[in-house]
Amino acid sequence: MDTQTPLSLNRPGEALALISWTFGFLPKNSLVVIGLDQGTTGGHLRVDLPAGAAQAPAENLSDFADSIAECLLGAGASPVPEAALVLLFAPEEAEPGQRPYGGMLEALKVSFATRGEAPIVHTWYVGGDRIRDYDCADRRCCGYPGLDVRREMDAVLQDHPLFAVQGRGRPRGGPVPAAQGPEAVVRWFESSPLETGMPTGEVLYSREEVQQLREDVAAHRKRFDSMAAQDGRPPYVCAAAWDAAISRTEVSGSAGWLAECPDQLAAMLTAVTDSGLRDAIIPMAALDFDTALCGYLVLSAGPRSGRHREKIAELLGREGRPAPGDLDAAVEDFQAAFLGDTGRRPDWARIDALEMVLRMAHAFGDAPARSHILSLMVWVEWARGRGSIAGAYADRCVERYPQNRLAQLLSRYMDVGGICPWAQVKQHSWSWSNYEQGKSVRKFLSGSGNEQSSSSVMAC
Repeated sequence: MDTQTPLSLNRPGEALALISWTFGFLPKNSLVVIGLDQGTTGGHLRVDLPAGAAQAPAENLSDFADSIAECLLGAGASPVPEAALVLLFAPEEAEPGQRPYGGMLEALKVSFATRGEAPIVHTWYVGGDRIRDYDCADRRCCGYPGLDVRREMDAVLQDHPLFAVQGRGRPRGGPVPAAQGPEAVVRWFESSPLETGMPTGEVLYSREEVQQLREDVAAHRKRFDSMAAQDGRPPYVCAAAWDAAISRTEVSGSAGWLAECPDQLAAMLTAVTDSGLRDAIIPMAALDFDTALCGYLVLSAGPRSGRHREKIAELLGREGRPAPGDLDAAVEDFQAAFLGDTGRRPDWARIDALEMVLRMAHAFGDAPARSHILSLMVWVEWARGRGSIAGAYADRCVERYPQNRLAQLLSRYMDVGGICPWAQVKQHSWSWSNYEQGKSVRKFLSGSGNEQSSSSVMAC
């Protein structure tokens, strides 16, 4: 089947394939809500199931339901979907005569109705490793506890291989078995991209060749580290190496070429071990190189550096870079990108390229470099709005490198509900950017017209 054939979300395997592709894994103990609009999906939300929600009455969950409705239908959700699909990923298997989470679903329907005409047109219940139509009481049609999740997924992925690799030439958490969860995404990132290719798995380099590549990078690394020690910070070429890598990877769709550039990789590893330049990689990807460089130079021109702010333009001029008329504005843009609060959509194509570059750099890095690279992946996934995967990266980074302050900071921020501002505005978000750039497979629904009706779309 052509990978462009739309998915029909009133079929269990195809709904699961969409969830796996969108979030990078199949969630557990989660409520997933997907907005539907004119045959496309837009607005994907995953939250943990509230404690006690299985048996709680609707009135006890009204605040929770209102928060979900605000995310999907509020001011930041424009264009607002006209309907919604719900999936319940619960620990309990479906049993005859029981409707767990019924109060929560009723509260959601009420909250959605008060914010506009956006009915919940279908609900899937995923309990354990089974999936069934939540609203179907006919055992002859939808037997209990339901269909096997893995079997349904495998059948769909054979016809839609695009969803098996999670993105068209763009990394979306890696080609890992969807049921394994966020931790498997992190394990995939940490696995070497040198010995096998993605997504086909062909052999790229022998073990002997990989060892030689690492030795070449290490040899060049000594030179750049020596330059950084003499100047007190990595030289300009180390920062420029990251920008060049991101730009080339964005165009080529792969960072595999970096393995043939040991001098560039060495410069990048020297840069990323400096916490200031590590932070500058974020606005470098999200905005542009000049904003990142200006912000880095200004913020590093403190009392300890001995540099005065008026020298920043001179430093930039030496490297042939333009000096902005307002350095304060450059710093504000730098910090806003770091916090995902620019008020406009970042350059998601460069951020996607950054993930590929980070994975290749991780394969060659020592412990200090890998620590900073993992913390940057926490930021990448947090910015995308994928908190579960960001949390898995943060846990891994803190577990291996407990002194990494960036991972600790982002982890604490996420714990108190710090959703990235970009993810809170649909048209600024990562998933929406795919549609705008024409690189999306957001058009999943079949053309029967039933998916846009006000009545429930039944799979049976």
